[in-house]
Amino acid sequence: MKQIIRLIFIILLTAGSLKAQESFTISGTVFNAKEEIIQGATVFIDGSEKGTATNAKGEFKFANIKPGTYQVIVSMIGYASTKQNVIIQNQSASLNIHIKEKTTVLREVVIGDDSQRKENIKIFLKNFLGESANAKKCKILNLEIIDFSTIKTILEATSDDFLIIENKSLGYRIKYLLRNFRYNKGTGVTSYDGESVFENLAGTEEEKAPGLKTGKKRIRVPSCIT
Repeated sequence: MKQIIRLIFIILLTAGSLKAQESFTISGTVFNAKEEIIQGATVFIDGSEKGTATNAKGEFKFANIKPGTYQVIVSMIGYASTKQNVIIQNQSASLNIHIKEKTTVLREVVIGDDSQRKENIKIFLKNFLGESANAKKCKILNLEIIDFSTIKTILEATSDDFLIIENKSLGYRIKYLLRNFRYNKGTGVTSYDGESVFENLAGTEEEKAPGLKTGKKRIRVPSCIT
């Protein structure tokens, strides 16, 4: 009987040890092209709630990482955003990430009057967020940071910082790093690319309660970005 109890204890201890080993870290340092450390760069894991900023030594760290494939994004004003794929299997990962200064591409910048910008924003919202019932509940809180430009019949939108998208019915605020947005006025075709990090909104106790309608809507990937 004692041997059986001891065997069970060993099995439970081993299982607990293996479970603990399933959690790893992704850490690293961010440099510029001159091998200088970059402080204050935003670093996040695409499609997750994990985001941070580099410290005075240019370092960052994410804990409690499960085995899998991740995309680490680095963003900094004045630099082109950089992404690096990381595969976590049976050990933590340490990265050295280099970011390059953003190059300026000359385009026909859309200045126009206020009505022209309002029309561009209308086109952007329709084609970026979509027209579903859920998309209509999404709100971009900082539309003023979007710059519009045109190349013949193509409307482009860019931003040097995160778009802050909020949908209270989902319970998340999304910080979306827009790499590019292109809308062809002639064909109606839209394409865009970017990465996102999620922030959990503080809801009321009723909204957080399981089984309620609002609680059931708290999903991981908001459908307004499709």
